[in-house]
Amino acid sequence: MEFTEQEWLKNNVLMSGNAGELWLTGVSGEVSFSLKAEDASVPSSEEISFVLLPDAKGRIHLDMRKILEGTAPFLRSGISEVPDDEFDSVLFLKKFTLTASQGEDSVSISRHVVSGGSPDDGEAEALLSSEYFWTRRPQVAPTWREAEETLCLLPLPDVPGRLCARVYSRMLPPEVISFGPQWDMAPYSEQGMAALLMFNCSGRRVCEAAAAAGYAETVEAYDIIRIDGDAEGRFCQRFIVRDGHVHTFLFRNSLGGYDTIHAGSDRKKSMESESVLIVSGMEEKELKNDHYVSHEECSGYLGSEEEANFWYEFLASDERYIVLDGRRRRIIVEESDSETTENNVKSMTFRWHFAKEPEGFVQKRNVLDEIYIPEEI
Repeated sequence: MEFTEQEWLKNNVLMSGNAGELWLTGVSGEVSFSLKAEDASVPSSEEISFVLLPDAKGRIHLDMRKILEGTAPFLRSGISEVPDDEFDSVLFLKKFTLTASQGEDSVSISRHVVSGGSPDDGEAEALLSSEYFWTRRPQVAPTWREAEETLCLLPLPDVPGRLCARVYSRMLPPEVISFGPQWDMAPYSEQGMAALLMFNCSGRRVCEAAAAAGYAETVEAYDIIRIDGDAEGRFCQRFIVRDGHVHTFLFRNSLGGYDTIHAGSDRKKSMESESVLIVSGMEEKELKNDHYVSHEECSGYLGSEEEANFWYEFLASDERYIVLDGRRRRIIVEESDSETTENNVKSMTFRWHFAKEPEGFVQKRNVLDEIYIPEEI
């Protein structure tokens, strides 16, 4: 028995949504299969088993896309609620091993898998060859000086890398500055591990790095560039810096990376409650008050179809967070009004609540100074 070589298996890392067909040949009878998902960062594994029969030519056909997407919950490692200043998260990828057994004969194939995919095979190839950032935002996107901003990338397994920022201002020419930490995945690769890296690329952090490098002007825009060894990446991510206040959300995109997105309007809050009552004599008593708080957000003006598509990515995601006081809290989107027409995008609204509702409302406490109350005039 043997698995036939397939083009989509040429990389050590693959995307579940871009997996293809797999054939097991040289089969003479019933074959037992096991699919094992291992998490190298936290020693654990999940395993499923099934049995298949060959066709008249002694072959067994496997649709690996359906198989891997059916095991999507096993593929995800999750992210930290509290962002780190440098590596937001090292997202270790699950290693899947498919084993076919018949008597004493067995064959297996192993790959690291990202739970995600692209409808464009060219884009998938660029992601897996570490050319593109794993983002669904427009390549030229707005950001805000105090907002969190993240970018994911797939590091090369045996080449150290780093990030740089090319900063732009009104008065000075563009300048490339050192930005963010360096990485070297070789020690992990030697242990059979692979990961996506998620970086803090906020405007605040870039501005601080620029000031530390002696850049005297206010940064109005910046490019994030990856450097692998001495080779500069061809595809940067550009951010146009804006002032103002926004509400920041983080979500898992369809590629399998994480993106930040910003809502630019005032947030509406409302509470819904339902009491459980008991009647004793002529008096009603509340046994329980079930309630939850929901919030309504508006994206703000969307100036292009690309921006609208980015919001559709957020609304279609099944893993979303809001960033509050430097902490991420998971949310559930209840409903949305996201209808757009060609050449008339405007904005989108959506309603959400916390996945885990906090107990009560926290009021801030400070040491208060004495106050002076003037005499009545």
